[in-house]
Amino acid sequence: MEEIVKSFLGVFFLLFLTFLVYGFSSASISARNADAFMALVAEDLRDSNCSANMIAAAKEDAKNLGYVLEVDVHSSKTTKKYGNATLKYEYKIPVIGLEEDKYISTRI
Repeated sequence: MEEIVKSFLGVFFLLFLTFLVYGFSSASISARNADAFMALVAEDLRDSNCSANMIAAAKEDAKNLGYVLEVDVHSSKTTKKYGNATLKYEYKIPVIGLEEDKYISTRI
């Protein structure tokens, strides 16, 4: 009887650790994907001199991927535009019930 209990606990802990590792891996991949998307958007916005069409397209792409992109653009005395871009994405590990919003911000 004792061996059955030990076996059951071993299988239970193995499954728990498997799902925990899966949760951490998926959260890490989600964060990496959001970071890569933000880097791509920042580069595109810099290359387009923060054009309104590019900002709208980037916001639409972010929305399709489940992100929220906010872009704050300023103009200098020259024709060069600059600003900040902030990307909000969801970081979650379902096994332990962790779910929070994370933000990535960069200058453009």
